[in-house]
Parts: sequence; structure tokens; C-alpha cells
Amino acid sequence: MSTSPASPTPANTNTATASAAPDTQGLIRLLTAGAGISVACIYLNHPLLGLIGRDLAIAPHALGVLPTLTAAGYASGIFFFGPLGDRYDRRIVILWKAVLLTLALIASCLAPNLPVLAAAGFAVGLSATIAQDFVPSAAAISTDHNRNRNIGTVMTGLLIGIVSSRVFSGIIADHFGWRAAFGVSAVAIVGLAIAVRAAHFGVTPPATMRKPYLTLLRSLGTLFAQHPRLRASAITQAFIGIAFSGFWSTVTLHLTGSLGLSTGQAGLLGLAGAAGALGASIAGRLSGRVAPGHIAAGGALLMAVTFAAMALFPQSLIAIVIGTLIFDVGVQAALVSHQTIIYALAPEARSRINAVFMTALFIGMSVGAYGASLAWTSARWTGLMTFCTAAALVALGLRAVFNARQGAR
Repeated sequence: MSTSPASPTPANTNTATASAAPDTQGLIRLLTAGAGISVACIYLNHPLLGLIGRDLAIAPHALGVLPTLTAAGYASGIFFFGPLGDRYDRRIVILWKAVLLTLALIASCLAPNLPVLAAAGFAVGLSATIAQDFVPSAAAISTDHNRNRNIGTVMTGLLIGIVSSRVFSGIIADHFGWRAAFGVSAVAIVGLAIAVRAAHFGVTPPATMRKPYLTLLRSLGTLFAQHPRLRASAITQAFIGIAFSGFWSTVTLHLTGSLGLSTGQAGLLGLAGAAGALGASIAGRLSGRVAPGHIAAGGALLMAVTFAAMALFPQSLIAIVIGTLIFDVGVQAALVSHQTIIYALAPEARSRINAVFMTALFIGMSVGAYGASLAWTSARWTGLMTFCTAAALVALGLRAVFNARQGAR
């Protein structure tokens, strides 16, 4: 998103000011809901793996391909579609992606076997990147005074969507089957598209700033090389993503297998994660008083300690619920803190900077989903917690090194 209220371009400043003027908070609420609803689509299959495996006769070790390919699709979509926000009106980009996402969800609903479901999952991830268009849109309609708070608000919605999607899909699957979770989500995306179509938050970059798409795509590597704070934030968050995705993509197997919960009951664990999403809002408000790099390091430390503690209580549902709430606070505080750092780097290239950052994150999440399935197969709960703890400790170490070299801001 090449446009910011602080941009010197008169046309851009006027457009952004007009959108921010009377009902900025109404638009922020729409962007918050849109981020949550759209990002939820990439996590629908996590609590459904057991049901899908039984219905389509898929071996447990092969089920890991579903969350892995969905996360890989999301990373690919961020990389290839992210630069579009620096060339076209982001609202129009969102609408086109919503059409593709609806079709991908319908394909998931009707999939007859694992290959079709996996391909549809990749397409869901690819098009669900509209979630990443809502976040920089919030930065665009905000002022310098409220930008961090608004980003934190929209990120809270996005993160609540991530964890509450498991509650939603688990409950729907218990009552109507796993296919219904994808079908209902398709209807929700259609409703979101209608609301976005009626809203006015898009900012079209001035003609002088509209570079060819391939030039924008090539510039992703340039931005990564030019900005050490972007590299530090992206790499650290990738390891946090490994731990986060590793836990959420695999914990259902423990809850439904070892603890004997139903799919819907296992999905309710997402409520603990949703409560932990308050960490995003807290980080947004603290960023003015505490250096974001220190907040991110604190989040990684909180994750590592929590995973290590959870390893000691494999049969305690209460310990797992409390641990989930605590480590999600750490994840989300780190994420918002890193985004506070990167969005301050180059306002004219926010969409591309966000693309670099989120591509790294979801590469990490894809690795986490697959790595956790191997850890689970090898040593069940102990293996999973060891895997997640190790990833969080690497993130903590990296963030500490980067803070020492670059400063924490």
C-alpha cells in the first residue's frame, strides 16, 4: 500500500483524509471483521482432520498435508498478490480475492478425495490473503496519532479469527459434518464482499507511483535487503509462526485421541486462543511506551516458558487451556510489535513490506504444521511441546541478537 495519510502526494492525502474523516471507527470495525472472517478460512481444516481422515480414508500421517498446503498457499498469495496493493485500489483487490476464495471454499466443500481437498486448500490459502489487505488498509485511513492503535485493533480481529475458526468449524462439523464448515464459510465471504463493496476505504495510488507488477515483485527482494529491521522482524516472526502453527495444527489429535474429546469440544480450545488475542491490543497500546523489539522478545519468552510447562501436564485439560491462553498472548504481542516496526520503514511500500513479512511468517507456519506432525508421530505430546518450545527459544535468541545490534525500535 503505497499510500499513507502522511504521503506528500496531494491526491493521496485528500483521499485518505476523506476516508478517515467522519466514520473512521466504522471503517475500522469493518476492516477488523473482514480480517477475522477471511483469515479464519485457512484454519478451518485444523479441527476437522480426524473427521476428514475417517470420511475419506486418509492415513493420519498424510493428513498433515492439508494444513501444510493451506499455509503454503497463504504464503504464496502474500508474496505474489501483496504488491498489488501498491498498484491498484486495495478495495478492488479485496473484492476479486473474495470471489476466488468463495470458489475455493465451495471446492473444499465438495472435494471427493485428498488430492482435490489439498488443491482446494492451497487455493483457499492463496485467496484468503485478503486478510492481509485489511491490515495495511487500516494504516492508510489512520493518522499518525491513532495508527498503532488501529493496527492493533484490526490485528486483534484477525487473530481472533485465527483461533475462533477452530471453534466454529468444530461445532459445525459436530452437527452437520465437516463439509458444512466450508460451505457456511463461503456464504460468510459473500456477505463480507457485499459489505466491502458498499464501503469507501480504498486509496488508488497516484499514476506516478504505479510501477509495473513485475517491478513491484522484484522490489520485494530489494526491500528485504535494504531494511535490516524488516529482515529481523520477518525471520523472528517466522520461528514464532513455526511454534504457533505447530501447536494449533496438531493439538486436536491430542485432544480427540489422548483425551477423548469430540471434534466440537476440541474446537472450543479456540476460545482460550481468542481470549489470548487481547495481546494484540495490549501490544498496540504499549508500543508508545515500550520498545516494540522488547515486547516481541517478551512474547517469545512467554511462549517458550508456557510450552515447556505444558509438556509436564499432558492429561490436564485445564493446564492446556490456560497454557493456550498465555502463549497466544505472547504470539500476538510479538506479531503486532513486529508490524509496528516494519510499517514505520517505508510508507510508500507498506503492501510490499507486509508481503515480505507475512510470506516469511507463513513459510514458518507451513514448516511448523509439517514439523509438528512428525514430532507428534515420533513422541506424541512430549514431542509436540518440545518442538514448539525449541522454535520459540530460537525466536527469542534471534530477537535478543537483533535488539542488541539494531536497537529495539
